[in-house]
Amino acid sequence: NTGTVNCSGGLLGSNSGKAFISNSYNVGKITKNCGSGRVGGIAGFNNGEMEIVNCYSANNFDTAMNAGGFVGNHFLGSLKIINSYSAGIHAGNYGIVGIPDSPPLHGDRYAIYLDNVYYSAGVGDTTGLGIQATPAVFENGYVAKLLHDYVQKDENGDVVVNGVTGEIWGQEVGVDPLPVFKGVLVGAADSAGEGDIIDAPGPFGA
Repeated sequence: NTGTVNCSGGLLGSNSGKAFISNSYNVGKITKNCGSGRVGGIAGFNNGEMEIVNCYSANNFDTAMNAGGFVGNHFLGSLKIINSYSAGIHAGNYGIVGIPDSPPLHGDRYAIYLDNVYYSAGVGDTTGLGIQATPAVFENGYVAKLLHDYVQKDENGDVVVNGVTGEIWGQEVGVDPLPVFKGVLVGAADSAGEGDIIDAPGPFGA
C-alpha cells in the first residue's frame, strides 16, 4: 500500500479469525486516530490468529497515536511476526504493537512470537521482543543484510524444513533508503556500530 488510510491498519483493518500476511508492505500514511486504539502499520486490530512474514511498514504516522508499527491492538489470540521491520516511526507510537495500556501479552508471553523483527530506535516496544535499530543501520544496508540472510530455525537451532527465508530482501545503498523487496544487496554494510543494534531476548524469550 502506498495510499492514505484513516483510522485503521495499513493493509488490514481487523482480524477475528485467521490472517496470514506475507511479502507485503505499507508506506502510505495513516492520517487519523479515531481513538479506538486500532491503528497499525500493517493491521489495526487482532482478536484471532495472525501471522506476518517478510513484511515492512515505514513512515506511516505523522503524529502520536499510540499506534503500532505492525499492529495497533493485539487483544486476544496469537500474533506471530517473522523477518520483518517497521521504520520511521513518529514519537508517541510503538515499534511493534500499540496501546500499552491494554497489555498485548495478556498473561502469556508466547501469545506474541517475534523472530528477527526490527523497529526504529527511539520508540517503545510493548512486546519486549523486537530488535531496536538506529537509522544508520537501516540506511547502510545492515538491517537489509540481516533480513536477507535469515533462515528460520526451531527452538533447538535446527533449520525448519520449508520454513521462511529472507531471499526476497535487498537494498541498493545510496538508492534505497530502507530495505526493500529487491532480492539483491548492493553496498550493504557487513557489521553495525556500537549501539546501532539492541537485541531482544529472542523468539523463545531465551
